[in-house]
Amino acid sequence: MKKHHKIYRNCISLLLISWLSTPASAGQDRIMELYNNKEYEEAFAYLMDLAEVGNGTAQYNISLMYSKGEGVAKDPVQAYAWTRMAADTLKNEAYAKSAEEMLNSLSAADRKTAVDLALELTTRLGSEALKDTLYPRPLSDEECSQEVAPITRTKINYPIDLLYKGAMGSVETDYTISPQGYVRDLIVTSSAHPSFVQSVIKALPGYRYAPRITNNAAVPAHGHTARFVFQIGNASKAIGTRKIRKRLSSAKKKAEQGDMIEQYRYATLLDDYNQFKSYLRGINLEYQEANKWLLSSASAGHTNAQFELGRNMIEGRGCEVNEPAGLKWINAAAAGGNAPAQHFLAQDLISDSDEQQYRAAVKWLKSSVVLNSYYPSQLMLAWEYSTSVSEDVRNGPAALELLKNKPDGFHDEVRVLETEAAAYAEAGDFEQAVEKQKSAITTAENLGWEIPELHARLDNYQAGKPWRGEYFQVVAQETGM
Repeated sequence: MKKHHKIYRNCISLLLISWLSTPASAGQDRIMELYNNKEYEEAFAYLMDLAEVGNGTAQYNISLMYSKGEGVAKDPVQAYAWTRMAADTLKNEAYAKSAEEMLNSLSAADRKTAVDLALELTTRLGSEALKDTLYPRPLSDEECSQEVAPITRTKINYPIDLLYKGAMGSVETDYTISPQGYVRDLIVTSSAHPSFVQSVIKALPGYRYAPRITNNAAVPAHGHTARFVFQIGNASKAIGTRKIRKRLSSAKKKAEQGDMIEQYRYATLLDDYNQFKSYLRGINLEYQEANKWLLSSASAGHTNAQFELGRNMIEGRGCEVNEPAGLKWINAAAAGGNAPAQHFLAQDLISDSDEQQYRAAVKWLKSSVVLNSYYPSQLMLAWEYSTSVSEDVRNGPAALELLKNKPDGFHDEVRVLETEAAAYAEAGDFEQAVEKQKSAITTAENLGWEIPELHARLDNYQAGKPWRGEYFQVVAQETGM
């Protein structure tokens, strides 16, 4: 066994360093940092998220940690099974040879257990198994789940300067539908032009949705995505179809060479031009085609592709809805350091009554802030620092420090003002807290929003008391609604 331990000691740092050339380097830098700091349990958890989507390097590092008892109990049986799994995933003869040597070193009883465990892993994580459980099942755009439509909407005006130029494009957004049905936590994730963005963010506060009802209560619906397309009459001339066809053809050729970055870029282009497919006939612009390239990129380890593929599978965009598989891809993206994925998971977990889940949400927020300075996570973490019911989480000065950054790409002034108010209250400056909360109320009223907790929080601050609890308060509904 000493021989094996020597091999593992030589390999683990090299394997971790070998990840640094991937787009997920920030997150995998973090895994290496955790390992070097002997924070083995957290490093192991991140590796497991990656291993679950077929990452062979993560699978091999798990075997090394089992062999050395780092983050988990020392277990040569598990070490063998994960080495065998990694060898199969990566088609690596050296790992296969190492696995054989490990198996031969076990007792007869342990060998049988090890072989059975390796078979179990292959059954769950082998390439054929992942095709059944983790890959999207394609659907045409017509067959896909329809996006949630607003009950009422405000007209989105075409920017005059772009209309005259014949410019077309789209704006991608991500937002929360509040318990009152308002568009909150609005993030612009991509756009063709700043003028298009201004038109969208000016109109969206006037949208109203039917709230999500759970257990006779209206609850926030996080992670709603919507695309707003700007197109004009003579579209085929306006968008320059010849130029776009050339661009798509060039991008496809690069993607076909197998580079995960180019595959992701091509998938993004397909997604961008999906709404113009009637003017680009002969090119497959269906969402299922974009998912195919996202899958190739995601399987190679591109965290943006993993996150977007996961979201598409949860929403049923170009595929059947498969929330468990979608969450696995998002967990892998988060483990790889993808800030939007980490934020998405935090939103999903933050209101969980389970203390462990809540702590996991705070950890994801901190990771998103430390690795990427992602503003939505900064804002959300600042709220937890200001209002958490867990005393050891609260930190008013830290919350105010996070709020010094500008809300780039984030468009919910009420949320920013309220978080500032809560932070000042936690820090003991109730005069500033009252001022900020009053500004939040005025801003909400100007948007036509009626949110009772805004006034309840103001009452707290005027009484010299900080606020405790979640940002979005559930709204009880009458039975039978």
